Amino acid sequence: MKPKNEVEDKVIEGVLIQVGWGSHGEVSHLSLMTFDEAEYRIDPAAAEAHDLGGLLQKPVRLRGRTRGHRVVEVTAVEVFDTSRSSEPQPEPSKEGS
Repeated sequence: MKPKNEVEDKVIEGVLIQVGWGSHGEVSHLSLMTFDEAEYRIDPAAAEAHDLGGLLQKPVRLRGRTRGHRVVEVTAVEVFDTSRSSEPQPEPSKEGS
């Protein structure tokens, strides 16, 4: 079993959400909600360094170092397009032909 404080390199996919606000209504803290409903808190310095605030509500793939469910360092960010599904689409109905 891994210790809770162990730092790991991970690739995590999900949607960036706001979870904290400053005294003037500005976003102060972000989390990455994964597609299996896990939440990774983003270190504020990492969020600022990669301008993650501009990617709110977008699906992203983060590469970085984590400690438990906290991202302590972001090394790469990739926005991906969910509009193109790799799953087969149903064929159109031929009714009325």
